Amino acid sequence: MFLNAKKNYYIILITALTFSNISLAQLKIQSRPSPERMVATLLDTSSHIKVSNIKFHGNLNSCGLFQSNFKYLNFPKEGLILTNGSVEKAIGPNNNSQTSSVSGYNYNSTFQRISKTRNVFDTALLEFDLIPESDKIELEYCFASEEYPEYINNQYNDIFVFLISSSLENFRTKNLAILDDKTPVSVNNINHRNNKNLYLKNVPWQKANMKIYDKQRSLIELSYYIQYDGLTKTLKATADVNPNQKYHFKIGITDISDNAYDSAVFIKAHSLKSVSRISSAPLKSSSELRNRLFRINDGENISISVNFDLDSSNIADYSSIELLDVIIDYLKEYPSKKVKIIGHTDKLGDEVYNQGLSEKRALGVYNYFQTQGINALRMQHSGQGETKPAFEQDAKNRRVEFIFTSKL
Repeated sequence: MFLNAKKNYYIILITALTFSNISLAQLKIQSRPSPERMVATLLDTSSHIKVSNIKFHGNLNSCGLFQSNFKYLNFPKEGLILTNGSVEKAIGPNNNSQTSSVSGYNYNSTFQRISKTRNVFDTALLEFDLIPESDKIELEYCFASEEYPEYINNQYNDIFVFLISSSLENFRTKNLAILDDKTPVSVNNINHRNNKNLYLKNVPWQKANMKIYDKQRSLIELSYYIQYDGLTKTLKATADVNPNQKYHFKIGITDISDNAYDSAVFIKAHSLKSVSRISSAPLKSSSELRNRLFRINDGENISISVNFDLDSSNIADYSSIELLDVIIDYLKEYPSKKVKIIGHTDKLGDEVYNQGLSEKRALGVYNYFQTQGINALRMQHSGQGETKPAFEQDAKNRRVEFIFTSKL
């Protein structure tokens, strides 16, 4: 009798210690933020991304700004949550395996194409234009759903999308919320059977489970603070882009086949970044420039350091001529290629003066290309003055940018 009482005492003590630890953690959600605040929450302000034309389609109760301070669970500290129901239903404990709510907004065309079904419901969709200043975009997120684990591998397949589109020639709309094999992130594609290394089960909130999972504190923490029955680990969506070109983004989630059982995506704050796959500093060597031209795709840009005489459009030295000649040789080797020549300045001096100087220097390069046999119909020239700084150091912003394309 004494031994059983002692055993029960230890169980109660362990349970109490476990709960006291996780009770310090929490998930808070502020619902109904403005679309502008949603995007501001996602953007990494150090990435020099420009956004415009922000719109939200859906019920504002389906979106919110979240904060968390989990002790054991690897989960974003803050960010944006989008659901196909109500964000208030996301907060635990996980005491209902059938949590459902209806937003009443159905956005068909985008999700019909990706899910390959006409039956989509309760959509939450955020869209905006974005101009990156480097050649790669990325975003971090977790996908969660009440459809785990009962409804995997059937038609009830809630999905999250991160779509990128552009008016650039030959650019096709892509879903970036995909796995390595290009399948979309969904209940069917990430679960305890498929891609299980990316999946986190959320056990029901019961005292018995607290004893069973005592040494797995993250599971107990998850069960107490998040309602959804399963979720993915933090995933990263990426896209290769052309710097200083406009792209259109759509970030959304929807119910598939019916409007029962909620799903959500937790998008990490400030994880929407413009990062570089390759060095974006102005190129200074002929060999480096040749290697870069060899790998360039249609619509991509290259910046090089061209030295001009003081307050002049006259090209100042042989090293600059040598770099320009590498581009001339490339244009002669690929006669179908056309080029946009864009001059840039630093922020020293008057803004109006810098605009004029950048235009003159782009024209100077344009004229030099003509003297070397490049047809004027294959070129355009313009200046951006000091309005498009790409670097912290002023000196690096004194550059000439070339965008190569098959059509001007």
